[in-house]
Amino acid sequence: MLKNFSTKKAATFIDARPERKFKGGTIAGSVVVPDTKFEQFKGNLPADKMAVAVPFCGGFKCEKSHIVAEHMLKMGYKKKFSFLLPVHLLGKKSRLPNG
Repeated sequence: MLKNFSTKKAATFIDARPERKFKGGTIAGSVVVPDTKFEQFKGNLPADKMAVAVPFCGGFKCEKSHIVAEHMLKMGYKKKFSFLLPVHLLGKKSRLPNG
């Protein structure tokens, strides 16, 4: 499912984890918008506020994707989903070093 969304550019995956975690590996094609540096990185968000955006973070107890999603809703983004799936469970094929 993730592969279909990201390869067809049907969605923008947004890594809400710290930039150092993003650089260590993330979902292929995703962008970084850390929850604690949202203002600094919000330029990485899709320009189209109707585009499907998928904030994700480190797992079931991680709330970073929810925080980013709330900021996005306040900015007028309409379609978003939050993933709580830990990035390390996505498999090595889905993870690519960035930077």
